[in-house]
Amino acid sequence: MRYPLSAVIGGLAVLGPPTLLAQEPNVVGVWDIVELVNWSADGERSEPFGQDPNGYFVYTPEGHLILQILPEPLPSRQPSPPGIEDLAARARSSIAYFGTYGVDYDRGILVHEIVGALSPNRSGGDFERTFRFEGQDLVLDFANAATGRRFLRRLRRVEAFDP
Repeated sequence: MRYPLSAVIGGLAVLGPPTLLAQEPNVVGVWDIVELVNWSADGERSEPFGQDPNGYFVYTPEGHLILQILPEPLPSRQPSPPGIEDLAARARSSIAYFGTYGVDYDRGILVHEIVGALSPNRSGGDFERTFRFEGQDLVLDFANAATGRRFLRRLRRVEAFDP
């Protein structure tokens, strides 16, 4: 992270907000999910959205977050309008939320600040994610201390935003 010089006032340098140099990895962009794995407190591995999960994580340059995850294979089209049972099943098998995010590149911490979510229990919460870059992949690898569960999300950038 670099802190650009934004002004010199009374002989003192005033630093602007931190920015990333173009060659430095950053989370801004649209990310496709290439791997999604959970582990139980007992170490049991599961892939709750299948071996090829569907979805995107979107981190805008302005700090907005949109996330949607659907199972593999995608549910088939249903008659219109779909029935309540079909809608309930789709909601139970999906994750969707939006909000803002904060990132500390030095510590490798990404915080999802959820404003609204498909699951009401996620709305209004801040969820800390440990992250790292592996090649061009963004890897979120975090645990829930209360439950002992661990989560891994491997994401691959499919679109970058112009500065």
